[in-house]
Amino acid sequence: MASLKLKIKGGKAAFISACAPHSGKHYDERQAFYHELGNSLQGLQHGPKSVLGDTNARIYRRLPGEEELIGNGVFTNSEATMPDNANRHLLVEMCE
Repeated sequence: MASLKLKIKGGKAAFISACAPHSGKHYDERQAFYHELGNSLQGLQHGPKSVLGDTNARIYRRLPGEEELIGNGVFTNSEATMPDNANRHLLVEMCE
C-alpha cells in the first residue's frame, strides 16, 4: 500500500494505491489488510480521496441495503455463491 497527497486549491487530494491479498490467503491476513486500508482512509485530511489498485473482491451483485455503496453498474450473477469469508464482504464492511 502506498499513498500520495497533493496540495490542491482548497485543501489536499489523496490517492492510495493498494493491492489486497487474494481469497486464497488466510482470512486474518485479508481482514488486517482491509482494516489497515480503512484506517488509512479515515486518517486522511479533508478533501477528495481515491483508492486505486486491486481489491481482489468479486462483487457478484448488490445485496439489499448496499444501494449507497454499490451502484447499478454491477454485472449481476444471481447464481453465484458468495462465501462468508470472501473479500467482497471485507470491502463492503470497510466502505461502510
